[in-house]
Amino acid sequence: MEGKIKDKYKVCFFAGGETRDNRFNIFTGSYIRLMTKIMEEDFEFIKGIYFRYPIMNVIWALNNAQRPIANLENEEVFMTAFRQIIDAGLSPETQLIITSSSSGSIVAAQTACYLA
Repeated sequence: MEGKIKDKYKVCFFAGGETRDNRFNIFTGSYIRLMTKIMEEDFEFIKGIYFRYPIMNVIWALNNAQRPIANLENEEVFMTAFRQIIDAGLSPETQLIITSSSSGSIVAAQTACYLA
């Protein structure tokens, strides 16, 4: 359509706790590679949202899955994700699409609540 402004969007992916910034299981690695190839700069893999030990990711997710966290500014896992999204320099017109897997879904949900 001529004259129509192209929709602006950014897809952010929060992977599960078994993932590291540069190490993935088969599903996660395939998803990240495919989405990066298709969407290029419109796809963002959220990094640094994991504890050193996978069990800590599970414990954090279980403790924070039931309701929005009151003081998210004190949660390093969340603030890392939040800063990565904000630092992307999105405009107010940009649609933010959040995708996630496993315990990354809890970080994604908390981030979405805070952004809302």
